Amino acid sequence: MANYRVFIVGLPNSTLMQFMQTSSYFPPISIEKKNVRDGNIIPMMYGRVSLGEHMIYMYNPVEYTSLESIQNIWQGLIDEMNGSLLFVNSSDQGMFMEAKKLLGLLSSKPNAPCIVVATEFNKENSLSLNQIQSALNIDERHLTACISTQTSSVRQALGQILDILGGKK
Repeated sequence: MANYRVFIVGLPNSTLMQFMQTSSYFPPISIEKKNVRDGNIIPMMYGRVSLGEHMIYMYNPVEYTSLESIQNIWQGLIDEMNGSLLFVNSSDQGMFMEAKKLLGLLSSKPNAPCIVVATEFNKENSLSLNQIQSALNIDERHLTACISTQTSSVRQALGQILDILGGKK
């Protein structure tokens, strides 16, 4: 069984916590993780799920306050993580500049892919996956749509990062 650690960041209104509740075997729990870079304690939400013979451990900073705060957290945890998920609300076009900056940060570790998870894509004013792909300048392998309350949709998003990491679902 392979284990993967995934850093998860969600921009406001991206339904990230619903995703964690749907995917995890138990309700997400609060943990404290030590930032190896500066020694500070980072409050995080933690969840885990198995896909086939693989276990995915999910770590989400409790508060998204700014790009700088996420950068500090990411730099302190980067060596532990195998990849990341960036949640964006596809109906909130004003957040895409911030998403692009976060994507650049989360893509900074070689061999630790970042998958953009587009939520709320079924709303009338939502961008299509092609529009999101173009706005964030990413290839289609690194983008998935997800309905955070549907187990099959959540497992598909997790399966996509597992596929890129080299695991089999």
